[in-house]
Amino acid sequence: MPEAVDTPPVGRVLGTDDATPLSFWVALGPDQYLQLDDVVALERRLPDGDTVRIYGLVTQVRARHEGARFDADVFLIEDGILPAEVSQAAQVLATRFEPEVFVPPLPGQVVYKAEGDERDVALYFDGMEKRLPAGLTRDDEPLYANLEFLDGSRGAHVNISGISGVATKTTYATFLLFSLFRSGVLGGEQYTIIIHNVVAKLRDAAEGLPDGGIAVDGETITDFAASVADDADLVVVDGPLYRRQHLPRTIGYVKTHRVHYLKGRPAETIAALAEGERTPVFRFRTSWTRNAWYLRLPGPKAHAWSGVVRMEATADLPLDETVALANLTAAVLPRHASKPHKDPRAPQNLYPIAGLERELRRRLGDALYVERALRAAAG
Repeated sequence: MPEAVDTPPVGRVLGTDDATPLSFWVALGPDQYLQLDDVVALERRLPDGDTVRIYGLVTQVRARHEGARFDADVFLIEDGILPAEVSQAAQVLATRFEPEVFVPPLPGQVVYKAEGDERDVALYFDGMEKRLPAGLTRDDEPLYANLEFLDGSRGAHVNISGISGVATKTTYATFLLFSLFRSGVLGGEQYTIIIHNVVAKLRDAAEGLPDGGIAVDGETITDFAASVADDADLVVVDGPLYRRQHLPRTIGYVKTHRVHYLKGRPAETIAALAEGERTPVFRFRTSWTRNAWYLRLPGPKAHAWSGVVRMEATADLPLDETVALANLTAAVLPRHASKPHKDPRAPQNLYPIAGLERELRRRLGDALYVERALRAAAG
């Protein structure tokens, strides 16, 4: 724990509002202020002589007249007719207790702004071995996320919330991936990014339902992949690579085989693939030219094409680099293959893709209601 710092106090714990181990209010001193997301600290001495250091985050700030009874009193106070004082207070959400003795702060105790090492302790940054830069506070102080809860060491989940329709969540997700590969937090470890190609733009009709259906915004996905491709070992885009051929170390991931591009003896290699094995790299042309290979993912083999997916890479890539990408997919993607008891489209529907699809279906709401509304809108 850092030693107590010689920081001027910003106020004292209020005695007119309840103070609990979860939250409390701080009366701000003259010429002092706190804003949302500021970090504060205080000390409480227990009856046995031990000291508990309490840290918290400002979640609300208020100002009001003390001595006024009615809303209209503000005019009389400003005219000097009624006596009153302006009081400012900040609500604090407790974040950490050291040691973990969960007692409330006492009214009148001095509160100061946590800075430097104190701030790191308040936000648990001091315990992070791998700090991922996650943004800035309102006063331009850095915020970090613990990489161990993102890379699978101790967890693997990020929840991003924000205003819909102005790309706040997409922008932050792009920034987070950019930070992941540019901050140096990964060291020499190898990571793979799988980007699911579903971005919906919904226009609200009078009934609040999509007007004209759902449009897939390919440009957003392309920009998203481009922001991380320069520093990634491998970027997997769900679907064909069309119009994304310029992205380095990026492959298209095709689950459905509407056309068989290998004939004769070369096609026989697909049926002979074992789990985790791939075909040699080949090149074919439709409306555009690309390199490709087939890979069999682990799972039940009901027929010759069970668990087989096609990978696409740009034809501009040298052959040795394309082969290196193909070998990397064979080493990485099988570990993300889904299981039949969890997904009827296993194993091709990779776990990250399946999880996102479930979330999108949940957000669409009741399927029958949506279908009726779409039929009504279509006339």
